[in-house]
Amino acid sequence: MLFAPDPARAAVDDPELDRLIRAERLRMLFAPTLQVAVVSALCAAALGLVVAAGNDWRNLPWVAGWVVLCVLGSLLRIGHWRAYLRASDRASPRWLHSLSIVCAVHGAAWGLAGLLVPVEDLVTNAAIVATLLASLQRAAILTSEKFKGVRMNFAPGVLGIASSNAEQEEAKEELEIDYGGDSFEIGFNVGYLMDVLANMSQDMVTVSLQDANSSALITNPEYEGFKYVVMPMRI
Repeated sequence: MLFAPDPARAAVDDPELDRLIRAERLRMLFAPTLQVAVVSALCAAALGLVVAAGNDWRNLPWVAGWVVLCVLGSLLRIGHWRAYLRASDRASPRWLHSLSIVCAVHGAAWGLAGLLVPVEDLVTNAAIVATLLASLQRAAILTSEKFKGVRMNFAPGVLGIASSNAEQEEAKEELEIDYGGDSFEIGFNVGYLMDVLANMSQDMVTVSLQDANSSALITNPEYEGFKYVVMPMRI
């Protein structure tokens, strides 16, 4: 049995209803503007300090320039939001278009981080897994029971591994690696390193570091999906 639609309940084109719906959607889009702008500016400043301090303040001008751009982007969003609140035509489609442009500008400022906040190239070292694992196992014998730390000295073509304990006993190992950068020393928990190497079936391992205070990214040149991060430790 077929029923004819009730003309009284049939949907009608109501311009006023459309205007109210559009106005409410715009209000919801603008509602978090102040919180987003403030948090964005604070995060940019905090990130800038961390990056600048991590690079010994060498790139401070670039970092400061990026932070200023992000803060200006936040101020632009706040200014646009205040103009919207003072407007009498808040349901106008122009507010949606202008909001899209302002958000794009603000996002572009954050996107410039890769250009204006340069990060030094990672120091990359390649070594044979079995040789490195055996050296770490021997060095682990004389580590402290509490910390299990080993010192790794990277030099052109050579990796030195050293450990010691409370009884003044010391172990030293050296092995050849594919590395040609500056010499530096860094400490790691030997247990974490042995865990990742013991689970590798390939022959070569690559260790990438930014500096002597950064975490190490361990990857496998033969398997792109293998990534392991080890945090450094003070010894």
